[in-house]
Amino acid sequence: MPEGKVNHYSYSNDVINFDIHSANLNIWKIKKTFTLFALYLQLWANHPPKEASRKELKLVWSLFDALDKGLKPNKLDIQQATIMLMHLGPSCFLKKMQSYQTEFAPALTPQFREVLNLMDFSIDPRDELIFHACNPDIYVWMPPAAQAPKQMIVVFLTKNNTLNMPRSIAHILLARLGVGIMYIGNRPNMKPGEFLLGHDLKDSAKLILKISQALCIEKLYGLGTSYGGYKACQLAASINFERVLNFSGAYKGDELIKDIPPTVMAPGFDHDKIFSVLSRTDPIDINILNAYNRDRFFTKRAFVESKSHGSFTSAFTENKLPEYLDWLLNGQLQENNTF
Repeated sequence: MPEGKVNHYSYSNDVINFDIHSANLNIWKIKKTFTLFALYLQLWANHPPKEASRKELKLVWSLFDALDKGLKPNKLDIQQATIMLMHLGPSCFLKKMQSYQTEFAPALTPQFREVLNLMDFSIDPRDELIFHACNPDIYVWMPPAAQAPKQMIVVFLTKNNTLNMPRSIAHILLARLGVGIMYIGNRPNMKPGEFLLGHDLKDSAKLILKISQALCIEKLYGLGTSYGGYKACQLAASINFERVLNFSGAYKGDELIKDIPPTVMAPGFDHDKIFSVLSRTDPIDINILNAYNRDRFFTKRAFVESKSHGSFTSAFTENKLPEYLDWLLNGQLQENNTF
């Protein structure tokens, strides 16, 4: 979206209809432009590679073939396959990783070993986050048309476009809520004060509202992790979110947003409609909490116990995420989760 221009692509012409310029793309052009997307599609379809296919595909298939035969895999192959599959997130291969947890464990952080152990990777392939490897600035996913959801969660991603859990894996959790999901991404070349590339706060809010209205969405909810938590809170009043779920959201003065002029965390928005989740033991989150208190950013709050800034992931591994998401959509929260 450079220079304020917005291009739009949809896999179905019936999905969205509004006056934003078509990017004039098709699946073949996208595959040619984004090599990771082409790689993902072959993994997603679970088609064994042809002889001349990419070496990354050969690596994955040969690795699982060896594992199925009871052979000891090469350590480097395990590491490379882990990085690729966790980033791209094809559910069929994540399930295979799960069945060989012992072999893949050394290539994962302790927290993601837990995720691999606990996660239910069952999802209709068409409901996966198929186009995330193209890194769109805005990615809208809608449940099957028959459900016609009137609610949408606007998810503001970290600087690295994750939820401190790979985006494609987190999506499996969020897709089960039966509401629309809009992912708001970041780019390295975004200027201070931009909430979408080429768009300041006011214009970003207008664009998000324009898209949601074209989809006949009636209620919007904000969710953000780290830097994304800051953005969700900053935009809350302009978008008129019903509620905001803020996972370890960066604060004014944080080095993650040091180029942004100081401001209150959620200007003009009722703090009672924000629920902030923080780690009780992580140094980054302790500093964030101290800044919240200093700036009187008093919202509903809850702690996770894991020593990690990735409080979205910690909420999942500690089996607290369903309750937090229930509060976001329905306003209900168990009292023993607050402090």
